[in-house]
Amino acid sequence: MSHVSCSHRGVLGAVILSVFLLVPSVSLAQLQPERSGFTLLLNAGVGAQKDPALSESATAGLAGINLGIGGFLNERAALWFRLSGTVASHDIGFGSVTQTSGFAGPALQYWTSERFAVEGGLGLGFWDVEGTNESGLGALLGATYVFWTNGGHSLSVGAEYAPAFTDPDTVHNFGVVFGWQKN
Repeated sequence: MSHVSCSHRGVLGAVILSVFLLVPSVSLAQLQPERSGFTLLLNAGVGAQKDPALSESATAGLAGINLGIGGFLNERAALWFRLSGTVASHDIGFGSVTQTSGFAGPALQYWTSERFAVEGGLGLGFWDVEGTNESGLGALLGATYVFWTNGGHSLSVGAEYAPAFTDPDTVHNFGVVFGWQKN
């Protein structure tokens, strides 16, 4: 049986005490992200499209890679250019087609707390099915939860809805995304 000498116990005790004293300050730093100046967002995940012209039900696909680039107006609000969309393959009876659809335009991100933000914007809605495309009014609605932050960088999970109001029908784009944001 091994034993720990008194001097080693003192060192071990000092290390354990240091950890308990430092952990709250690290946690506090993670709860107070720096939000000012330039901001950049990249996110991707799983998505779904609902296009009545191609299918009666929603079709699973990919969401992203989505982009946001702009600046913070204050510590709670950022104005930026956003690109959000989905890609899905639709079975049309005699084969399948791949459609890309989404939103591009200005949006406002608003932080309701240190960990939660909502977002909305109006701009260009679009879809493209293998070279045939249409554009019209588009919208973006989103919500984000930050689960890790370190200084000016954060990782989040979120949901985005980006309808494209085009002819012949509105294409509904849904995404659940994992993202990185430079605050």
